[in-house]
Amino acid sequence: MKKNLEKVLSFVLVFAFVIIGCALPSKLAKAADATDTSSDAGNVVKVYYYDENSWGSVNIWSWTVETTKDLAKNAWPGDPMTDEGDGWFSAEITSDESIGVLFTNNSGAQTADCKDLEPGKTYWLTNGSQNLLNDSGMGGGVNVVASTEPQAGWPEGPEAETTSAPAVANEDSDSNNVVLYVVIAVVVVVVVIAGVVIISKRKKGKE
Repeated sequence: MKKNLEKVLSFVLVFAFVIIGCALPSKLAKAADATDTSSDAGNVVKVYYYDENSWGSVNIWSWTVETTKDLAKNAWPGDPMTDEGDGWFSAEITSDESIGVLFTNNSGAQTADCKDLEPGKTYWLTNGSQNLLNDSGMGGGVNVVASTEPQAGWPEGPEAETTSAPAVANEDSDSNNVVLYVVIAVVVVVVVIAGVVIISKRKKGKE
């Protein structure tokens, strides 16, 4: 009887350690991923532009404001932006200092310059007034207005946040389940140990 209890106790202990060993690395990995993501995003300017002129495709030209270094990967008129649907286009520019941007349709039409976009931030750019000159003197363009907070219906706006909420809830649920399993395993271990102690005392009493 005593040998059987010892086997059960050993099995339960191993089971508890396995669960804890699986749970902790997973949580540490999630924390590391979160840290890496925030670090990588520190020097990225994310830009959304609304194609109010119905160009159909949009290119972005970018440069650093202080050092006037061109950041576009391609020659003028710059880099093609990603079509996000509903008239919105997006691009990510890596820079350690504030940047300026302008947008073109790759066929002669373009916007005016929009400057002082800071690394680590996201901007939503929409058209403003007409017929403003670019600082480079390359012709007139539509004035661009930069917003740092999205409105309803914009990319990453209030509607987008509601769609991502269930995923967060599922992650929290999985984490809670792991904790629950660990607690159950510990309780079982305690119960088995208590049982062994009680049985041992009873045997000693009979002797």
